[in-house]
Amino acid sequence: NDYTQALNCKDDGVTKNHDIYCNLAISYAHQEKSDLAMKNINEAILLAPDEGYYYFVRGSIYWVMNKDANACQDYSKAGELGHYDAYKEIQEKCK
Repeated sequence: NDYTQALNCKDDGVTKNHDIYCNLAISYAHQEKSDLAMKNINEAILLAPDEGYYYFVRGSIYWVMNKDANACQDYSKAGELGHYDAYKEIQEKCK
């Protein structure tokens, strides 16, 4: 499909664009396809492990999957990496 064809894009000729994986993850999450969402966000994190927003997205996917401890751990990591919106999620969900 069009989403997976987008993965053929290269951002430096070698590394696949991690943003595309994140966008795919978000798209799959909106379609309630949590397994595919998780697969893609994990790939984004593998390619860009210092991107706090990706941990926030993965935390949200974990939350939908009822994996609260994993979600809270990722929200915390997202905050540590500078995605400060994650702290609101921690306050609301991780008590």
